[in-house]
Amino acid sequence: SYARLRELANEICSARLGKHFPKTGVGKEWPYRLVEKHSERLHRFKARSLDDVR
Repeated sequence: SYARLRELANEICSARLGKHFPKTGVGKEWPYRLVEKHSERLHRFKARSLDDVR
């Protein structure tokens, strides 16, 4: 989801930039812009358990 994508981006940036990363995190529209910009390289998938795959 876009919310999870934003959470992950905030965690990664915060870990890499430390105190230099703003407390507000990435913008609210950031995940939407990322997906729009890289839509040809991104694909959605539904995770399946290993039992379903076998």
